[in-house]
Amino acid sequence: MDEFNPQYAAMPDNAGGAGTPNNASHLGLVLPQGAKPLRRRIVWGVGVGILAERLGVNVWAKHSHAHWQIVITFSPAVGEIAWNSPSGKNERQQISGSQVWIIPPGLSHSIRWLVPADAIFLYVEPDRIPAKLRDHCPDFTAYSLTQVVAAQPSIADLCSDLRDLCQQPEDVVNWRIAGAGTLLAAILIESHATLATGGLRPLAGVAPQILEKMKEHVAKHGNERVPVRTLARNLGISSRHFRRIVRQITGTSPQEFVILFKVQTAKTLLQSGTHNVSEAARAAGFSDPAHLNRRMQATYGVSPKAFLPRMPGPFRA
Repeated sequence: MDEFNPQYAAMPDNAGGAGTPNNASHLGLVLPQGAKPLRRRIVWGVGVGILAERLGVNVWAKHSHAHWQIVITFSPAVGEIAWNSPSGKNERQQISGSQVWIIPPGLSHSIRWLVPADAIFLYVEPDRIPAKLRDHCPDFTAYSLTQVVAAQPSIADLCSDLRDLCQQPEDVVNWRIAGAGTLLAAILIESHATLATGGLRPLAGVAPQILEKMKEHVAKHGNERVPVRTLARNLGISSRHFRRIVRQITGTSPQEFVILFKVQTAKTLLQSGTHNVSEAARAAGFSDPAHLNRRMQATYGVSPKAFLPRMPGPFRA
């Protein structure tokens, strides 16, 4: 397919029918050729286009932007992004949940979404990006959501607010989306600049202890729910503060974090070749292999068997 190279991003009317562009049409934002339509319109704040979308299986052919794009993916998200680096090299990276990307203007790239996924897209006018970020992000850059939230903890709450707002009718909440999205873009830019320049502040205080306590609980008690109140009391903090810290440093709730931790544990056991599916499910704390299968499908888009080592095929002369 020929490269599609407009000023990119949304659509004239992604509510499903024909229509005229919204009030951001001065940027000429359109979807890449052949992409499936989205449910929502982009909402415009101050120099930032905001879209929180539930994506279906989709292919966005090779295209580039005239402005910066920031993408936040949430689990489950499975796919691949491919781009041409400034040096001309073809690069590829797997898409997974809980990632934050930044794509500079003019970088040609394509995206394949292999399973339905939740994501937030922010389209930032070039003159609003500080020089220190432009200098340190000439290429596609990706960080885990945990890293970004560690640099700027308020990102977790803003992401949660935007996802909630975008479940409501557009004409009711667009002004709130515009405000939250503009703020989120500014904080993400600062966070990326902090990470790109190696200035990330280390997690301090009780945060690392909380993660270790939750992992210890999973190791000892398997498929029991996380006793937030008990763990919080042992750390000398309130349950509400415990949940807030977990969301700030992981981007998820305590229960979601534990499920992801167990899925990752099972994946490691399967890849090692020391456990079959039933054994990995039991060792990782799942009630049965069917439960592990559901969680694996939701997180990675494949069954647990996909992570088992492949046996070599028969030798053929």
